[in-house]
Amino acid sequence: RCHRRALDDEPVPHLRPPCSGRGAGGRFPRLHKGAPGGHRAGHLDFLRQMERCVVISLGQVEYLRAWDLQRRLHQQVADGALPNLLLLLEHPHVYTLGRRGKTSDILVSDEALSRLGAEVHEIDRGGEVTYHGPGQLVGYPIVNLRAWGGGPLKYVETLEQVLIATLAEFGITGESADRP
Repeated sequence: RCHRRALDDEPVPHLRPPCSGRGAGGRFPRLHKGAPGGHRAGHLDFLRQMERCVVISLGQVEYLRAWDLQRRLHQQVADGALPNLLLLLEHPHVYTLGRRGKTSDILVSDEALSRLGAEVHEIDRGGEVTYHGPGQLVGYPIVNLRAWGGGPLKYVETLEQVLIATLAEFGITGESADRP
């Protein structure tokens, strides 16, 4: 089964998790406060509060093209013109430098970057340096936090707890460093 890429209308395969990768009985992971990993009260309540989240699979997209798309979609989600979104994609080799990042944080030589065809982009998000590349699934949630009733820090903490709970459903231990 195929659907269309949102960027260029090319058909791409529909992505689904393998049946063997689901929780017991073929169900998707259950997210509940009693799951291994210890959830803080209220972190998973946001799942009940979100009306809908549309998942869009884009295939491989150049970083700056994906960044531009996120900015355009963000405004529409914030204005209520679009529902919450989750963009799933891959990037060609790219390093991003967040607000705290320095080029010295990239631990490969300029020659290695050149051989890979890797790009380096300074961005206005937090953090230091992040690598993305082919075969790495990247998820960009675009969520109306005002409608949800929490701020960015609460959202990131909640998302972290959801990921830890999901990993636990697959028998993988995740943990939080308890810092942004």
